Amino acid sequence: MKTKILSLIFVIIFVFSLVACGADGTTNNNGDTNSPNATKYNYDLTKYVTLPKYKGETIEIDGDFLQQTIDTVVQNYATPKKVEAGMDIYVDLKFTELKYIDVDQTIDQKGEVIESLGKTNFLIEDFGSGKYNKTLEELVLTWNPLITKPQEKMVTLPDEEMFGEYAGKKVYFSFCYSNDECRLGDVVKVDYTGYYSDENGNIKLNEKGEKMAFDASKDATFYLGSHLAIDDFENGIVGMRIGETNKKQIYATFPADYGAEALNGKRVIFEIVLKEIYTAPEYNDELIKKMGYETTKEFEDTVIAEALNEDLYKYLIEKSVVIDYPELEYKDYENFLKKLDESYMKTYGYTFEAYLNGVLGKTKDQYIKEVMLPELVHYAIAQAEDLVPTEEQIKEAREKSCNEFALEYMKLNTSLTYEQAYVMGEEYVNKNVTYADIHQDALYTLVESFVKENCGVKVTEPTYESVTNKK
Repeated sequence: MKTKILSLIFVIIFVFSLVACGADGTTNNNGDTNSPNATKYNYDLTKYVTLPKYKGETIEIDGDFLQQTIDTVVQNYATPKKVEAGMDIYVDLKFTELKYIDVDQTIDQKGEVIESLGKTNFLIEDFGSGKYNKTLEELVLTWNPLITKPQEKMVTLPDEEMFGEYAGKKVYFSFCYSNDECRLGDVVKVDYTGYYSDENGNIKLNEKGEKMAFDASKDATFYLGSHLAIDDFENGIVGMRIGETNKKQIYATFPADYGAEALNGKRVIFEIVLKEIYTAPEYNDELIKKMGYETTKEFEDTVIAEALNEDLYKYLIEKSVVIDYPELEYKDYENFLKKLDESYMKTYGYTFEAYLNGVLGKTKDQYIKEVMLPELVHYAIAQAEDLVPTEEQIKEAREKSCNEFALEYMKLNTSLTYEQAYVMGEEYVNKNVTYADIHQDALYTLVESFVKENCGVKVTEPTYESVTNKK
């Protein structure tokens, strides 16, 4: 089924059918059904809906959406940061004596730390330049250690005066890169808790004196400078060092239009621990090939095409004016929801209407009209442009429906192969999805393809400069 059009009813019917498949309400592909609209809107719809202009219109694609999609791809392919030549780094170095526990000196173990050679948290400028000790710097670079995890290896110390009696001898050498100050362009893993702020700028407490948190996460990943999180949060992480001892409080203000009533425009406090730092890859053709695309342009064109589907749908729905809702189809939906009420009561102990009211905050009337609106618009355009799906297009729509149900089955049972799930999806479609529903899916696709062919597309300029573009 076309999830963007019937997403809620799709999920509800699908889940219920898995629980009570074979109950009253089964259908067949001949169009005989007691689900709504076995035959749909086969009369003049001009007195029910006024359509917006769509021929020659330009549909705008949000440039921020495109950029954030790119940033998300880059973030997902970040790799743990490693020591590289030219870095100015703080390091923790430690040399440990090597002892042998057998006469043949083949079984070694660590002894005591060699205090005279031990170093703690000191700066090496231009690591690899030899300003500290060329031999050791080159040794560390050959390991290419992760910046967040100490590494230890048995090495032979250079035969140099600075190593005193240990010069030329084998020791255990541990190296921990501790210049874990993150920068814009890094991908970071953090633990954080978000707290409400009181009027004095302190963490708000409840009546029991407990901190009032609104969110918390462990191992959350953020791409600093990509604007995938609110700016105050990203900017506050910049400059942090790794470790619990470097826990930081960040004061942040959510945008007024953030989208959550409890947080819109609110000032909050985050407690953050930086755990790991990753290097974001270059955004180029090589990266994008890992996703199955040949070029960044092909990938971006795909994102734009998918965004166009959503924006075009939104445009058609928001700009259309419903004069009245057809009584026949409205009654069909009322009858269908009554049967759904009965099924819900038998299975869950409450009605579907109770679910609508309690969880979604909608009445049945609001829900029916929300479902009917896109139907009216698409069927009205089909009438106006004399668009009728071919049998081949209907076949393609049916295969797409089988695929979508197969994916739902795979979510419910991860042990299923796609082939097994597709067979189950096909069986479900044969038994429970009407020809009229498949025909509607094909009609929607045909209408939207027609409108896209007759309108222009423009990607707006992003409102921010992503760190991806600066690489």
